[in-house]
Amino acid sequence: MEDDRARLEEDFAKTLQDLSEELTSSDIRKLTNLYPKISNKEADKIRKDDDPADCFLRKIKGWELSETNVDGLIKSLQYIQLIKAAGILKRYKSRNTNLINKEIERREHEKQLVASTASSVPAKSPTSQKGDRTDVKDKVFISFSSKIEEKVTELVRRIDSLVGYGSCWIYTTRNKPGESVPQEIVDAIHKADIMLCMINQDYIDSEPCEEEFLLAKKLKKQIILLHMEKGLQPYKKKNGHNSPMQLATADQLYARMYIEKHEEEFQKVIAKIKECLSGKDANASSFRLFKVDLADHLNVAMVQRLSILLGLKPGEIDSIKRSKTLGLEMVNLLENRRVITPTDITDLLDMLQELKLPGLAARMQQSFQAKTSQGKKHQDLYLEGKTLVAPGSPSTSGSQKRKCSHDGDDSEVKVTRKE
Repeated sequence: MEDDRARLEEDFAKTLQDLSEELTSSDIRKLTNLYPKISNKEADKIRKDDDPADCFLRKIKGWELSETNVDGLIKSLQYIQLIKAAGILKRYKSRNTNLINKEIERREHEKQLVASTASSVPAKSPTSQKGDRTDVKDKVFISFSSKIEEKVTELVRRIDSLVGYGSCWIYTTRNKPGESVPQEIVDAIHKADIMLCMINQDYIDSEPCEEEFLLAKKLKKQIILLHMEKGLQPYKKKNGHNSPMQLATADQLYARMYIEKHEEEFQKVIAKIKECLSGKDANASSFRLFKVDLADHLNVAMVQRLSILLGLKPGEIDSIKRSKTLGLEMVNLLENRRVITPTDITDLLDMLQELKLPGLAARMQQSFQAKTSQGKKHQDLYLEGKTLVAPGSPSTSGSQKRKCSHDGDDSEVKVTRKE
């Protein structure tokens, strides 16, 4: 058995070396664009490496590429028409079929042994040496006004203990009046998956807090609003002006932390945080499938019309049209401009409606629903004109209204579906 494993590992290493020599820098650029797990920063680092192909293969090794699993990379290579490179992996798989099957059986047997001996031990999340949850570290950004820092700190301790130590990112250095939001905060919002807004009247009146909220909305982060005091809606500033809080969408969660029996609402917040964080990796993988489907549906004419709508220059449009994978190039551009994200394709649907492509819009809506968990959450929605509305709901012109009963008032807050 050990000899079989050694032979498989040796052949796999040689195969990766052959593959690395076959792939060019241009190929690596296309491949990195295919994988949502590879951030733009990581992709740039790979491309600037002395051996970008080797760096890329090391990056995806484990979760997309292993001695027993080369199918995912084969599909990616075939998709961008790197047939020769795909052939290297196909030949590896063909000549090692028996060894691969044996290794899969061996690993499965080990898993069963571990499961049987540890069935009574609660599963633990990945931790760092300090005991922090490495899979959720800094994923929850805490936005608050410094005047309630003590209350916020207490809540953060509870959230950390329930979600994972290190999950919350909080900035406690007080800014001077008139100062813009520090770059450290901007970077943290980009990294986070969730923004928890601890709202009081000072928060509504604060320009830095407003900037944080608007940035999170622009980046389409999951926003959860915690009311720290009563009577905040409809989110009016002391000077009478409206606050961006009125842009809160229907899928955002509200919790009233000021009421005496707030524990039930707090637990809903914890459940929402866990749901969001646990579904992120699955969403990224599913979103990749949606992107491939979208690219397959885009022909030259559609790509040109989308390019014009995006405001691309003629030279940029020609460059995309000359590409052998123009659909993929356009999809990556749409993602980079956040027209499509793992949680929202509303902007794309609006663009397709504007281009009078309702059939394609409907197909992409259906594909998004079928392939991603976020789409499945909204599978009761359908396209009506340029607006997503629930079946049976009255038609609107891009916005809906809902009643807000928090804080004891029934004020109407305009809710826009589009982020």
